[in-house]
Amino acid sequence: MQQTKNNWDAVLFQLLAKGFGLNKNGTAFMEMAQSFPFGVIQKCQHQTPLLEALFFGQLGLLGPGKDAYHQQLKSEYEFLRAKFKLKRCQATSVTFGRLRPSNFPTLRLAQLAQLYHLQKGLFRKIMAAKNVKAARQFLQCTPSTYWKSHYQFGVKSKTTPKKLTPSFQDLLLINVVIPLRFAYFKYVGKADETSLLQWAREIKSEHNSVVEGFRKMQVKMESVIDSQSVLHLKKCYCDAHKCLRCVVGFDLMQKDA
Repeated sequence: MQQTKNNWDAVLFQLLAKGFGLNKNGTAFMEMAQSFPFGVIQKCQHQTPLLEALFFGQLGLLGPGKDAYHQQLKSEYEFLRAKFKLKRCQATSVTFGRLRPSNFPTLRLAQLAQLYHLQKGLFRKIMAAKNVKAARQFLQCTPSTYWKSHYQFGVKSKTTPKKLTPSFQDLLLINVVIPLRFAYFKYVGKADETSLLQWAREIKSEHNSVVEGFRKMQVKMESVIDSQSVLHLKKCYCDAHKCLRCVVGFDLMQKDA
């Protein structure tokens, strides 16, 4: 908030960018989102190619031309860079390594660009959402035509919609929307933790190795409240070897004694 001079739209964009980048590219995506004022987004929203050119260009993904669309975005970016005096972010490079094609940074950036093309005033809409179902409607999008037959520049793939899946939307709700709603309503003096907990109860628990490990130990996992709890437990107690400070760990050691 301090960095953006209290611009909630900019805060949402930066957090969504990090969310779209996931663990592998989240830092790079956020640095990209912080590398220009949010006003640049608002001036480019009327055309998806402009947003794509902005995102790809700032992350250095518009190297030697691979095809006509690549060349188009490269030309658009050079225009934007001169117009808005953009400085390309250099800190963290994106990676394609050990990622499924559906999580390639090129596709995720294209989806983010389309989302901001479709949803003007996204922060206002998400804050006005009454429930999870309503919020999900604002996180629905499919990338532009080019990306329906590509995962990266110059390499054609089978044509599919490549829309945001419900599970990916849930990740955005968990990591971006719910925390930001909490922060915003607290900021304006209308904090309602009960409703946010209800939102979390409506989202199914995550599926990852940590959660599955707890499931094998017969820990009941129904909503994201449960899965987020065990993720916190694993990170802050198990991984840190703080078993004696953990009620669960202490109880298990007593049973073994």
